[in-house]
Amino acid sequence: MSEETNEKIEIDNIEEKLNYIGLDFNNIPDFLKDTEILDFRPQKENLDGTYKVYKYVPINDIQIIFTKANRMNSIEEKYQNASPIYPYLVAENKDDIIKHATFQKMLETVKIEEIEEISKEQDRLNSAIPFLVKYDKNYLWEIYYSRNLHKYFMLVTTEDKEYGGFFYLLREQLKHNDENKNIFVPISYMDYSTELLTKEEFKDLEKYIWKFTGELPMIYEVYDKDEKISIQICGKTIVYGKLESIYKVKLEDRDSATKFFKLVKALFILETEFPHDYKFEVQIAQNGGLEFVYNSKIISYESLGNFVKEEYKKKAETLRISKKEEKILQDVLNNLKIVEEEREKEYLLKQKQVATYLQCRKSFFGKVRYFFKGKLKEEIKKTELPETKIEVDDEEIKKEYEKDFYTIEDLINVCKELNETLSVVNNIKMDKAALEIKNNNLKVKIYNATKYINEIDSHKKNIFDFWKFANKDNTLALESGIIEQKKHETSKVLEPYFDYIDDKEEIGLRIDELQRKILSKEDTDNIFLAVTKFLDAINAIKSGVQYNFSAQLEDIKNDLRSIEELFATEEFDIFGNSVEDKTKINVLRNKKHREKKKEVYKILEVNKDTDTIAFVAKLHGIINDLDKIFDKNSLGIKLNVYQASVKALNTEGYSIFNIDPENALYKIKNEPIVNLYAVHLKSKTPAIGLSNIIYYDNFNKTLPSGMDISDEILLDMGKLNLELKRQRLFRINIQLDEKNIKTETICAYEYETRN
Repeated sequence: MSEETNEKIEIDNIEEKLNYIGLDFNNIPDFLKDTEILDFRPQKENLDGTYKVYKYVPINDIQIIFTKANRMNSIEEKYQNASPIYPYLVAENKDDIIKHATFQKMLETVKIEEIEEISKEQDRLNSAIPFLVKYDKNYLWEIYYSRNLHKYFMLVTTEDKEYGGFFYLLREQLKHNDENKNIFVPISYMDYSTELLTKEEFKDLEKYIWKFTGELPMIYEVYDKDEKISIQICGKTIVYGKLESIYKVKLEDRDSATKFFKLVKALFILETEFPHDYKFEVQIAQNGGLEFVYNSKIISYESLGNFVKEEYKKKAETLRISKKEEKILQDVLNNLKIVEEEREKEYLLKQKQVATYLQCRKSFFGKVRYFFKGKLKEEIKKTELPETKIEVDDEEIKKEYEKDFYTIEDLINVCKELNETLSVVNNIKMDKAALEIKNNNLKVKIYNATKYINEIDSHKKNIFDFWKFANKDNTLALESGIIEQKKHETSKVLEPYFDYIDDKEEIGLRIDELQRKILSKEDTDNIFLAVTKFLDAINAIKSGVQYNFSAQLEDIKNDLRSIEELFATEEFDIFGNSVEDKTKINVLRNKKHREKKKEVYKILEVNKDTDTIAFVAKLHGIINDLDKIFDKNSLGIKLNVYQASVKALNTEGYSIFNIDPENALYKIKNEPIVNLYAVHLKSKTPAIGLSNIIYYDNFNKTLPSGMDISDEILLDMGKLNLELKRQRLFRINIQLDEKNIKTETICAYEYETRN
């Protein structure tokens, strides 16, 4: 193709786009001629460039300004190189020629399809704001607001490759110059207003919600078509296990915003001040927003006062009991100290007597002197310990904490005092326990010393008997010694546990590689048949319920006739079921291989003469093989699996579960309440993972390991001894499209396997 022809095509292409946009270089409208560089200074606190404000902006209120920069440049660089649009449209002097050439290059780059897609998107946004506010390619809109001049402008960065947003706006301005048409766009570098919350409250609210959801929320100020402002808080939170749900809290006026802020702030303060006393959970509300729960009760702003009052009274009552306990324990401790002091004196005296004897027995004259000296016993006066009599005025303590109104500050103060009192009580209890042990030890020591001294005295009746005793090599046992026999615990082998989010790939690899060692090709074929076409029929045979096997067989034959495979037995016999030439390359999750997908009807071997009896016999054969597979196959790891259903859990036949609960839930649609069954599998629990080897043959030994097709697990429920451990309700938001969500109520049942 000649250079002249190429040039003509480019000119025709530009002309087509100019006609589509409605732009005539020879007749530029006045509103494009009159553009100017507006005074704009971004606020320092919003220099991160994140979108905080979304608005419906009239297209005719937006001035278009060009800048020689790209989106990644700072706002200072963009604004420094800014220029009105007119010189880009019409080159009136030499300096404008480059600008006009840049505009033509932009025209060559943009595609009409891109502009059309943005047009459709804005039509959708015109009917409803997206659930999560932001939308696909919202970054295309670099629209700013000059607070000083109260005007909007769009900065078009000429060094980018995506110009669809600019040309869409230009087209709409040329087309609807005299009409009032809006576009829904983010406003760059615009901070929150103070109409509903202060700037400080916005920062705090972000921090508070992050504390409860575990993920940083996105907080937007959104203006509708009537310029009515609302705060919309969007994000994700854990709703069950590690299952996440999106949420949106919409605050439409100052009153609702203030109430929500005060509620979240109060709960944040309580949980951060007293993490051991208060742990607030979040759950999805019926409107798709957030609810805060404590001890299975929903706490709203309206119920916050009663919650504080009830908690204050509980803490005050516990404090009253703790103060009474503190006084009683302190008196007991004081008495134990007196006992300790007296026993120390007695023990020291005994110790002195024994030491004197041991010193004397070292020499001949010492023994003689000790024998004739007489008893060294000294009597110790027994001290009568006072009885514990503590009088506590309960009514006085009650009155001290009774109030007409209770605030968060009151609750914090009583919690602090209670924690301090409990700390004192615990310290006294530990001191008391230590003193009791010490006193008991002293008692044993005194007993041993007394017994030893008595034995010395018993031998002093006769000089020869005493002499014999004193020369014995006997060991003094003053110390108490209690030898505890340690029980030898059998060391348990910890089962490996895997998390379905963090270890997803490793789970698939381990399961697939293990099953390749254990399962034969016939085993994997029968598993494939069971999970792809015949699970209901097989379960009907296992449970003995009626099933129309003839109708299913006829459906199979009709399918085979339609794909012309019913009578193609010769080719099947020649090549087998797995052989393929080496030039055929397949891709499985970006992994290349040369293996064939399994085909149901080739494995089943149904032909035109197959009758219902033969078909059912084949299904019986699959069941017999599956029973043997379950006896020898387990996953080798500890794993939780999930099944979503509107029916009761099947506890007899074969059943398919998912490793990822989200995949299980997405199988159920348009149901008001869904049951989610969670089964905690042990490493030895009979189970089959539907890994790659189940869906592909591996004749060429090139099949990648893993669970790249499915995250499903097949269980024989009759082989499991299940015990229901826990049951709970929660909600989850399932996003249907950009604008709509469905809030599902989930009833979760958690089972342990006891075999």
